[in-house]
Amino acid sequence: MNIFRVFIETVAPLKKRNVSLFLGGQVVSQFGSMLQGTALSWVVWEFSKSTEALGITNMLHYLPYLLFGPFAGVLADRLSRRGILLGLQAAEMALALLFAFLLQADSVSLWHIYLFSFLSGCILGIDSPVGAAYLGDLAGKKRVREAVALNNVILQAARTAAPAAAGILLAAVNSSRIFFINGAASLFIFAALLMISFRPLKNPLSAAGGEKFIDALRFIKGRAQIQDLIIASMCITFFSGGVSNLVPAVVTERLHAGPEALGFITAAFGAGPLIGAILIVPFFQKIKKPGTALLLSLAWMGAWFAAAAFSGSVWLWIVGMFAANLSNPAVLVIAAGLIQFLTPEQMYGRVMGIWMMLTFGMMPFGPLVSGFLSSGVGIAPAILIFAFTLILAAALMALFRGDFRRWLPHEENRAV
Repeated sequence: MNIFRVFIETVAPLKKRNVSLFLGGQVVSQFGSMLQGTALSWVVWEFSKSTEALGITNMLHYLPYLLFGPFAGVLADRLSRRGILLGLQAAEMALALLFAFLLQADSVSLWHIYLFSFLSGCILGIDSPVGAAYLGDLAGKKRVREAVALNNVILQAARTAAPAAAGILLAAVNSSRIFFINGAASLFIFAALLMISFRPLKNPLSAAGGEKFIDALRFIKGRAQIQDLIIASMCITFFSGGVSNLVPAVVTERLHAGPEALGFITAAFGAGPLIGAILIVPFFQKIKKPGTALLLSLAWMGAWFAAAAFSGSVWLWIVGMFAANLSNPAVLVIAAGLIQFLTPEQMYGRVMGIWMMLTFGMMPFGPLVSGFLSSGVGIAPAILIFAFTLILAAALMALFRGDFRRWLPHEENRAV
């Protein structure tokens, strides 16, 4: 396999001006969002010293994926995708600035945090499927998998750099400043969207949105490969989200460290997927049987979570979380790219809405379960239980979903 050719194909979508503009805006927007996410987790922990509160905050942030996934998918297939994204960016900026003012005035209560987490999650729950569908429009059918991979590189780069920056900022300035920064960052993707020139496909959807959503469900029901990709994606978000939710508690209760350690460990959660997206995903896209590779990726993550569970070293936690999350994009990016490749263009929004609803809709429950589990059995045993359960889930899929292990998507690629 020609390594140089693989990477040239991966960045090929950037030759399109519209794709470059969209992804360029995403760089700044995602960095601001990740800064804010790290700051919010620290604010919750300092305010409550409760793993249950961390779990509830995370649950409320990702719950809208479950609530609005079908609605967002239908919107994406019926209305102007760019128009929806512009409105969502304006809403995100207003929300971040409002919360920043409340923090600066020292007027925040726990219910404010819960409400902010839920409302920002509502924006994210609609933005994600609409943005994914819009990126598919801009990239085109033949380059959609590479465009999804590039978008994930941006996301993981933000997850790597932003938490470390947030940790340094939290130690130096008031946390409200970080929310002001995220509000300003929304302007960049707003400007990029305005600069994009793109004539969308004519949309065949009628007013019968519910019926058309059922059409997407029927389509997924008829494709066992898409079902398996969704199951694997659900596993990665549930268990990874549950472990990452406990990081603030791990930092203070087990590692006896401060916000700088939180920033670096959280950055490791992003650095692993970043390196995985750059070095692993391009080759996974060429593997003849990606199903087996995805299941091994799940087991790999579980093994590293288990190794880190009882560690008392900040550096071992950084290494463990980095290694564990190398497999994150191997599952999510490959799954998203393959699902969009297998889906008709006029159904992008609905099918991706269902994938995100089920995949990221599991994230509220991972933190919630890990939060309450750790309060009962302890932080380290809770992480160990999550690790072994993830390994078991991969083993059961390998045993009972044999067609997924033997699936050859590249034969379908050649038919397009």
